[in-house]
Amino acid sequence: LGAYDCEAACLANLGGKLDVGTTTGHIGGDGYTAFGVDVELLAVRLLDILKTDYRQMLAARYKVEADETTDSYALLQSIGRKRGMLVSGGEVNTERAAIMLLDEYRAGKLGRLSLEKPPRRGEA
Repeated sequence: LGAYDCEAACLANLGGKLDVGTTTGHIGGDGYTAFGVDVELLAVRLLDILKTDYRQMLAARYKVEADETTDSYALLQSIGRKRGMLVSGGEVNTERAAIMLLDEYRAGKLGRLSLEKPPRRGEA
């Protein structure tokens, strides 16, 4: 799959497996939205997995504390605020924070992790 196809496929499969790391490189500027990818939704879904399965990596990279009950959109805002991604009025530019999170995930800056899990017994 190409870089853009991968992200689109990820959005189509929001229920479980999320694989935004199969391609490499940066989709810069408006590249995500130019192809209809909702980067904030994709980043929130990535954070859903990270806060559950890779909490230590998330805390080490972004200096945020989160558990399964933490709202992922609020977590994205917190990451953006810590990185200084603010617009006028002190609001967080969540689109910019989402792009940064996805780019850092795709570049391997979060560490070695897998978003796929083997099927449970009885699942095929």
